[in-house]
Amino acid sequence: MRVLARAAKQSGDAPIGSSKRGGLPDLPPDVDWPMVDGHKTALLLQVSFSELAAADRSGWVPPEGLLSVFANATGHGRVIVTPACTPLERKPCPEPPKYLEVLVATEDRLAFVPGFYFRVASDTGAPGAVARALPASLIERIGALTGCRPSDAFGGDRLFGGDPVDWQAMGESYVKGDLFAQLGFADGHLSVGIDHRDLVSRFFDEIDVGYCGT
Repeated sequence: MRVLARAAKQSGDAPIGSSKRGGLPDLPPDVDWPMVDGHKTALLLQVSFSELAAADRSGWVPPEGLLSVFANATGHGRVIVTPACTPLERKPCPEPPKYLEVLVATEDRLAFVPGFYFRVASDTGAPGAVARALPASLIERIGALTGCRPSDAFGGDRLFGGDPVDWQAMGESYVKGDLFAQLGFADGHLSVGIDHRDLVSRFFDEIDVGYCGT
């Protein structure tokens, strides 16, 4: 069993520097939308560390800062980490990347709530199914101890915790370090890996971005 924070959609526009999926990124004035392999990118995920830390039971998440995940149409990505107290501005997008227009035009505000799931090291079952098969009293006891509820996350969007799960991955991680985020993208998933020790020490030079298709 691993404890993680899952993202829950929240209505309303996202304030600058807050957590969201898609839309326009909030970056320092001297930082432009990144290019990856010579191709334009779209914002997949923007995470406010302070918002995520409030739902984190491990104490690994930094208390401040902003993490932004970008990807091009071929599934190659880049992560930008903006330190706390850095001025931010919402960057316009004069010409959205081809095939990624919906990501630029659609913004989902995110709120994080703690959850847990049972690891399944194969592609034949789902953590939610494992949780439902266990006695309700056991689930309630784990919830009381962790302050979390079971998550049905499997192969879909997940934040901070667990392993990247995909049909081709066969239970194996395809990013280094610990899974920070897994996002549904095109016909597969794009995942961000950060060693939890680097996360604690706020060392972000070895963030790994990987893509696994269906």
